[in-house]
Amino acid sequence: MNKRMILSGGMLVFMAAIVAGGTGAFFSDTETSVGNVFTAGSVSIDLESITHEYYGDDNDIPANYFETGTAGTVPFFSFGDLKPGDTGEITSVLANGANDALFCARTVAVTGNDSDLADLLYFRVNTGNGLPAATTYQPLALGQWFSLDPADAANPGGGALEVAANTTTDLELEYCFGTFVNGTTGLAGCEVQNPGDPAVWNAAQNDEITLTTEYYAVQARNNGDFACGDLNAESTGPTPVVAASYATGFEPSAFATGNINGQDGWQMTGTLDSVVVDDPVIADTQSLRISNGLTTGNFGQQTFAQQLAVGAGETGIAPANRFEAEFEISSTELAEQPGLAISVSPDNGAGARMSYLGFADSAAGIDVTFYDVTNAGPLPTVSTFNPVSLGSLDRTTSHTIKFVMEFVDGPANDVVEIYINGTLVHTGTSWEDHFRFDPEQSGNGGQIVYPVNTLIFRAAGTAVPASLNGGYLFDNVVLTSSTI
Repeated sequence: MNKRMILSGGMLVFMAAIVAGGTGAFFSDTETSVGNVFTAGSVSIDLESITHEYYGDDNDIPANYFETGTAGTVPFFSFGDLKPGDTGEITSVLANGANDALFCARTVAVTGNDSDLADLLYFRVNTGNGLPAATTYQPLALGQWFSLDPADAANPGGGALEVAANTTTDLELEYCFGTFVNGTTGLAGCEVQNPGDPAVWNAAQNDEITLTTEYYAVQARNNGDFACGDLNAESTGPTPVVAASYATGFEPSAFATGNINGQDGWQMTGTLDSVVVDDPVIADTQSLRISNGLTTGNFGQQTFAQQLAVGAGETGIAPANRFEAEFEISSTELAEQPGLAISVSPDNGAGARMSYLGFADSAAGIDVTFYDVTNAGPLPTVSTFNPVSLGSLDRTTSHTIKFVMEFVDGPANDVVEIYINGTLVHTGTSWEDHFRFDPEQSGNGGQIVYPVNTLIFRAAGTAVPASLNGGYLFDNVVLTSSTI
């Protein structure tokens, strides 16, 4: 979508010919219109100010909090010494230029060293000038362009807010150092819930997060079909060159019902409840069903997808540097299966996991947890595993999950993106430095980072016999390694 349309008009020449009857004479005349110029109208956005309302007692605002909204400078605010339960609202005032425009926004968190604070600080669109009402809060997916139009509250990428020429509009974001209470504002709208490990909160102390908000405007005229979500589909980098791929829906004749081991390159050499079934299924006639009714601590005996012929990793580790893995998941039961838990990880086919998603049943649905690892080294330095809750999935339907991993040469810089049902829900890093520096790698000499070429579906820990013959269904598995 072009922001500007440039039309150039050359000289326009008008000619008239008159024929004088009877004399045979031919007369001509020429008139010239010169300097005809067409100039495309442009759109512009100015960030006039940022203000901050702290929902707590003003006396609680720490001394090192400050803000500025001075015209001609880059407005920003800084709020240090955050404590669990701190909450407030950030308002950005945007001025539109001389033409009606469609507005989008997105927020990007820059965290430096995989800040624990980034995993505990959440944002959402609040009520305001042209923004969704408090009862229609939408989680703010970092990195995703979203609409500011209240009509798009249920689908933030499905439209755009039209702003009249020479007017201003507000973008209001609430933040919560804790967990949002849907539809509730002020101090009551932010709860502090113990994540099960106080060390998670303690680790966030002294962390710093920088929040960068970007805005986009496009001409409103003749752009009636434009939606902010269109920007998310645009490529932001080179097109990956596919090195190897694999896809399956567990259908006949490649698969038969029963033990998954040995079917179409899949492996499962342990005594586990991992079978191809024809009832229930996610799609078509067969799906893969896995439970933790039987478990093992042996990584090599777990369920592995067919390995790609070309793996992905950093230079010298693998030929490709990008790995994508997508699959569908659903529950075999509409009711909660207490204790049910399965993890899925990009792997080398032998248990060297380079990322992690955990799926566990709860009263809320299928809880999804992402883990990445930080370890500044040197060997031997114990790794820190960082859990991030990605919410709960509805048990009554299937959901599409996707890993996108970009392996970047050097430590602490791999990028892992997690998509749920097509939406980017989290960006983190890989487990590369766990393999470089953790003491458990001492026996390998350290500095060993493995390539990724498959997925491991892991049933470990204490077995839950009640989940036997139940568990989760998996289908439509797609693996790709590529180079960018």
